[in-house]
Amino acid sequence: MRTLVHWLNSAAGVLAVLMVAGCSRDLSGPAVDPVRTSSLSLIQGVGTVDIQDIRGVEVGLPPEPRSWDTSTVALRDTIVGADGHAVIAIKARGSRRTLESGNRASVNKEVILEGLDLLRTRGVEILDYYDKIGLVHVRIDPAQADSLVPFLAASPIIDFVEPAQVVPLAASRASVPPVASVRAQTTPWGITMVRAPEAWSITSGAGVKIKIIDSGHEQGHEDLPLVPTINCSGYYGGCDDGPNANGEWHGTHVFGILAARNNGLGVVGVAPNVSDADVFYAGACASSGGCSTTEVALGINQAITDNARVVSMSIAGNFDGGIATAVATAWAGNIVIVAAAGNNTNTCTVCYPAALPNVIGVSGVKDTKGFADSSPCYGSPYSRSGSHVDLAAPFWAYSTEGGNGYATYCGTSMATPHVAGAAALLRAYYPSWSNSQVVNRLYNTSQDLGTAGRDNYYGYGLVDAALAFGIRGASDDYPDGNITGPTQVHPEGVCQWVGTAQHGIRPYASYQWYVGTTLVGTGQNLTIIEPGYSNFYLDLKVTDADGGVGWESRYIVINTQSNQCPH
Repeated sequence: MRTLVHWLNSAAGVLAVLMVAGCSRDLSGPAVDPVRTSSLSLIQGVGTVDIQDIRGVEVGLPPEPRSWDTSTVALRDTIVGADGHAVIAIKARGSRRTLESGNRASVNKEVILEGLDLLRTRGVEILDYYDKIGLVHVRIDPAQADSLVPFLAASPIIDFVEPAQVVPLAASRASVPPVASVRAQTTPWGITMVRAPEAWSITSGAGVKIKIIDSGHEQGHEDLPLVPTINCSGYYGGCDDGPNANGEWHGTHVFGILAARNNGLGVVGVAPNVSDADVFYAGACASSGGCSTTEVALGINQAITDNARVVSMSIAGNFDGGIATAVATAWAGNIVIVAAAGNNTNTCTVCYPAALPNVIGVSGVKDTKGFADSSPCYGSPYSRSGSHVDLAAPFWAYSTEGGNGYATYCGTSMATPHVAGAAALLRAYYPSWSNSQVVNRLYNTSQDLGTAGRDNYYGYGLVDAALAFGIRGASDDYPDGNITGPTQVHPEGVCQWVGTAQHGIRPYASYQWYVGTTLVGTGQNLTIIEPGYSNFYLDLKVTDADGGVGWESRYIVINTQSNQCPH
């Protein structure tokens, strides 16, 4: 059995990194799950593992070097503080190191075998090999760290040595008592807000494979897909969950938001028809302890093996090189990745993995669509904002929890599966679409909130599952034009106006300018030389990507005293 438990229980192992919002389980945990294997190499402590060539990928870098990026002493101390747990990336001789260049060069299997042999001969305990991304979860004997850590960090075939990291879980549950075994189904307000029920006329998720990386779930809950035991993995199981000290079942709750069945019981999720066999669940987080970065990276590695099309991670913390490498490899493998933007209870300000390239970072909104600067749960947690926010979704949700129960929890942990569910609907209906097509569609069809265009509170806007399929609803599903520029102009001036738009389906196909019925210009910028001596209406017609049309009009007054445009 791994010694991860002892590290998670030690104060020294609690480094400010990954956090999910509430769940609890005995930290004694199950034994190590065997890595899915083929027949090429027998690895100590793991078994027979398929060693493959590793593709080169572009990897996101930390916002600034961490202490252990520039000091082997800090690296040693941090690894010792994690009871020797670390992730090691193997590289080809002569290639640049990933955390210096942002590029993880391809590595062939011969080099991987050489690196594994190096670790064995140096007495490093190999706990897992992540066969799709070329990372090794190891334990370095703290008594040997003084000599081993500097040697490994300097080796020409070691890319980076990343200390395993973890942070305690944060709980936030509504004061409303939980409800057990609700027989009559209700549609939670968040599911309605993201317009999932309207999208079900096209698809409700059948045929798409999803991976959830969390604390696991209550297998056999009356309102959840019955995930096959073979589809569950991770140190903390995946087909198991448990309450923390506040009674919260984090992973079970997240699962219900994404995929609770439309079966007349309890609640319904965004993608309620995802098949049992197409759900893969990684128990990377201890309900009462935290998420080990080594387990999160392993879960992403397994998502690639599972051929998952969407990965949902309700976690938020500081940068981790192993997770960044895993995310980059998953993206290169055509997987959509969704992660929480974090709550005020998270230690991060700009939170990862949401801040990594090609990850959809999700902030939270209230039931009014206002930014979630408060909530109805204990302590009134609120959503993080920042450059890592790409989309917004409901911050609190009524969803499944243990004992066939239901309750309301708050957090960007709850916002994340709303977006992952919308991505799952798109991937189910458009299986040939690339992950970038899916992500861009979600961005381009989101309901623009706050400042026009992308901002740090809502990102591109509130996710809209129906508009992603071109299903328009309220008037704000059509583009709104906006005109900026002079309203009083000199009759002999050179006058300029700028057109912008929001709502509808982006990107906008055209901007057309009219005076009366006469087309006077196209594009976002309009210049009129010598407007003349008659007042007039200037009209802007905006057409969105799917043909939706919006108009805006300005009354322009001719004034010989105006200095609003040069003459």
